[in-house]
Amino acid sequence: MNNFINKTMNNKMTFKDFHNFDALMAEGDMSEQLIKTYQNIFGDPDLWGESYSQAEVEEKLKDELSGNAGLRLCINDNDVDKVSDKVADSANQTTNDLLGFCWAQQLGLQGVKSAIESIQFYQDLGCPKILEPLKRILDDKPVLYVHDLGISKDYRGQVPLHKLICPVLNSLAERSQTSRLFFWSIKESRIYKLAQYASFKQVANIAGMQFFIGDIKPCSAF
Repeated sequence: MNNFINKTMNNKMTFKDFHNFDALMAEGDMSEQLIKTYQNIFGDPDLWGESYSQAEVEEKLKDELSGNAGLRLCINDNDVDKVSDKVADSANQTTNDLLGFCWAQQLGLQGVKSAIESIQFYQDLGCPKILEPLKRILDDKPVLYVHDLGISKDYRGQVPLHKLICPVLNSLAERSQTSRLFFWSIKESRIYKLAQYASFKQVANIAGMQFFIGDIKPCSAF
């Protein structure tokens, strides 16, 4: 059985879906690319300025791809033998550049709280109190919590967000029988603008962290 669940093409962009950590780790090189891409995106000093070790990202993925969860990757397939005459004798050889990722997980109140508290950006803010606001917002009902969404800097504006985001959320909503989506971002990010465009309800502003909630059934386009 294939380690990935689904595969579609958008020109040279391939989308791969994983439902658990073990399936991702079985891909080997793909998991390593994801870790490095994660480090690069969230290590950007102009926005997040976070610094995660390889072991920390791997542990994060292990925790956040457990239970009802889903991960979707966007990969650029480039034919190496078309790039240079030096590899003309290497027919069908390809390089796979990881362009972006999105993963989410069904969580309850404590799970969401723990996920937020594990983020370096939150810790750098001084760990503002979030339990009471989360209780008010979530009302002890499970949600689909978007852990991370990132696109490599050179490809922002090129990756179709609806193809990166919607399939993984639709699949997770069906498997978990949960359609409430919960996530946060900051005003400087593209996700904040996307959330406003998609009419998600902004329910809290905690030390600059903007929290949104809404129903994603069905998620089709942004």
